[in-house]
Amino acid sequence: FDLFKANYWEPSLAVLGQEGLPGLATASPVLQPKLKTMIAVRLPPTVEHEAPTAALKAVLEKDPPCGAKVSVDVRMAVSGWHGPELTPCLEKAVKSASCSVFGKDPGFAGCGGTIPLMKMLGDMFPDACLIVCGVMGPGANEHGPNESLDIGYVKKVTACLSMIMSNLEPDIGAWPDDVPRPQEKRKKANFCFNNPKIIIGNCLCCV
Repeated sequence: FDLFKANYWEPSLAVLGQEGLPGLATASPVLQPKLKTMIAVRLPPTVEHEAPTAALKAVLEKDPPCGAKVSVDVRMAVSGWHGPELTPCLEKAVKSASCSVFGKDPGFAGCGGTIPLMKMLGDMFPDACLIVCGVMGPGANEHGPNESLDIGYVKKVTACLSMIMSNLEPDIGAWPDDVPRPQEKRKKANFCFNNPKIIIGNCLCCV
């Protein structure tokens, strides 16, 4: 539980890069005249960035030792984003698609890493549920050298998302009064999501 809580709710700091330090072959125990360090601080999902950004800058620039000068340049600051609970209709559509494509209920996990786009969309559409998904797994090495995707798994995720959008119905009271409702009923899918070339009902998974 402690690891889950730390990943989901607690802040963290990572050193992304440094400029001014010599390499191992030429390093020696001497003071460097100048050093730059780039860090990334992850905020908990419900924290706005203004106060932590100002506090961190004040702490780092206050009373540096040995006559050193420290200045902080904030390149980007984004508030945390905490997604709302899934609406009943969306939860039903997600569960149905997951069971159809993967053969089991969906699993949910939280991550404190802020994606600026999600915060922006959440502010623009506060009543909307947003699905954030991606394809990761052993060997994917996401955001690193030789990043790769499992094509078979990508196809399954794509089919799952397509089925969610196909089966999703508006929640009671969620349809705006000034937007006319479509009169036609949705056409029923006529293909299998696991085997797109096979007509639905003619494969083992749809029988």
